[in-house]
Amino acid sequence: MSDEFDAIYEQGVFRPLEPVSLPDKSLVHLQVRVESAASAAETSIDELARQQAAMRTLLDWVAKQPAVPPGDSVSAK
Repeated sequence: MSDEFDAIYEQGVFRPLEPVSLPDKSLVHLQVRVESAASAAETSIDELARQQAAMRTLLDWVAKQPAVPPGDSVSAK
């Protein structure tokens, strides 16, 4: 099995930034690539841009939906 994920190194321990699906006490092989502050900032900006695009897509979809579903008893009042 092979997986790749981001982690932070704190107090002598690598801590994944998201949950991983491994049983407790699993032996793993780590290959460490340290990101520079600029690289991490670019990644963060790229991630924010991706999330913003996803939010726009969702908001566009919501805007196209009827305010009240047809036949809803509330809309008749």
